[in-house]
Amino acid sequence: MARPVNRIGVVSIIAMVAIALPLDILSLIPFVNILTDLVAVAIFGLWFYLLDVGFINPKLFGSALIGFVIELVPILSWLPGLTAAVIASIIIVKLEDAKVVSALSPAHRLASGGSRSNRRP
Repeated sequence: MARPVNRIGVVSIIAMVAIALPLDILSLIPFVNILTDLVAVAIFGLWFYLLDVGFINPKLFGSALIGFVIELVPILSWLPGLTAAVIASIIIVKLEDAKVVSALSPAHRLASGGSRSNRRP
């Protein structure tokens, strides 16, 4: 039987957002935002890698890149771009995990003796 895919747990989600928020607040200080962005890229890049979430996926790479660019532009860096990018990446991963689980659900039902009415002849 296939196990449900859950690459990012609740504790990791809370910890990621709890780290992203202070980094966003520190990025309000001019010229410190560049340092906080580099630290954030290192932290969250490694964190997502350890959770088996690669940025080869264009959606994840796009959300991370947009958040990074928002933080580098002086006026836009006042927006919580890092926190938004982290939350967007978490949502994308959760949606991907749900699709994998829903794709595996029919096989799981058949293996457990469930309904076969949706099978083709």
